[in-house]
Amino acid sequence: MQTFISRLFPNLVGQYPSFQLEADCGMIPRHRRRRIEMTDSSLIKVGQLSIRYLVDGSATDSVGMFELKVPPGSNVPPPHSHTKNDECVYVLEGTLRYSVDAEVRDLAAGENMYSPRGSVHQFSNPFDAEVRALIVQSPDIGAQYFRDVGAVVNAGGPPDKAALISVMARYGLVPASPGGA
Repeated sequence: MQTFISRLFPNLVGQYPSFQLEADCGMIPRHRRRRIEMTDSSLIKVGQLSIRYLVDGSATDSVGMFELKVPPGSNVPPPHSHTKNDECVYVLEGTLRYSVDAEVRDLAAGENMYSPRGSVHQFSNPFDAEVRALIVQSPDIGAQYFRDVGAVVNAGGPPDKAALISVMARYGLVPASPGGA
């Protein structure tokens, strides 16, 4: 039986034998349980994007989850890869254009796409309706990353590219070279 989490992170099932059991029913021996803290779910704005963290796993190096809202035609992050995180997007409402390496898909509500660490990925909303998506990362990058990016992007005027790249690098994100997505 495959669960939502094991479908999101299939590589973890093979790497960690206990992951399937943990993912299926949360039956982790008490001495191995990690407490996953729900986070302050205050809204983080990064330009036109809205992020509401549900679980911030960055402090415990565990899975994190946040809701992302992408208005139609909004400015979005450049193509990039993660050196430390696997990421999965699951669309709740609307249609999100999402690409991983050379594969580009228009994901409708109920569809997902997986970005393994090191893969170049990006998203956009060229459609008429706002998108709501659930993003799951393992391990989590953390809400503070988005606060730090927001401080650069929301400063007024065009974003300072050097400052943005510095924030990305601090959290293990690598902008793709032009034509690399």
